[in-house]
Amino acid sequence: MNRRAFTLLELIIAVGLVAALLALLLPGLVHARELSQKAVCAANTRSIGLAFQMYLGDHRRFPAAMAGSAWRYGGVDFVGPDRTPVLTASRPINTAMVDRLPSSEEAFMQTFRCPADRGIWRSDSSAAQGQSVLDGNSCYSSFGTSYRANPALFDSTLAGIDTLHRPLAEHEIAVGFSRLLIAGDAVWHYATRPEADPDARLDASWHRTPKGGNMVALDGSVRFEIFSSTPATYTLSPLRESAR
Repeated sequence: MNRRAFTLLELIIAVGLVAALLALLLPGLVHARELSQKAVCAANTRSIGLAFQMYLGDHRRFPAAMAGSAWRYGGVDFVGPDRTPVLTASRPINTAMVDRLPSSEEAFMQTFRCPADRGIWRSDSSAAQGQSVLDGNSCYSSFGTSYRANPALFDSTLAGIDTLHRPLAEHEIAVGFSRLLIAGDAVWHYATRPEADPDARLDASWHRTPKGGNMVALDGSVRFEIFSSTPATYTLSPLRESAR
């Protein structure tokens, strides 16, 4: 039985057709992946918001200020030479999420990891997204969480209430709970800095939308925001605008 081999022309045509199909399909696959990452991130921030609400229910106040409060409110600590991630009681809201600490329960640890987390980079980089200034690492790998919390909730002095550096009580929140940002993708911090602040030259827009990211408000609502130094639909201050 004679079998005719493919000619060079036929192979070129076949390769060309495959390349054309990939060119048509890949953008859709990339877009679907990005939508999936954004959805997982939104679910994570919702869980973090719920943990804050449970903590408030138990203590009637936010966690006390500590070094690095914006990152150490919850998440994992990396222990040992192999940097094994572990949920510990040193991060306050972990106690509201897990019954027994320390814990290596993967589902809870992943709550603090945005799948799109690519760290923080200089916004004036010549590349669309430069190398992470965190030695090339993600926020999760560097801080134990991808999500930066609002430190004004942990420090009454930072919030402009008094000079005691104490955590805010729930009854001291004077703005609508649906407006007050508790935590969100790290981009919220850099996008809301005044122009003179060095942090304003950094970026963490993981979801391909400039200055955009997920946030959770005090009422537990989660939404995707475009952050700026003049917020309209959310606030970082627990005080009424007229009281700032």
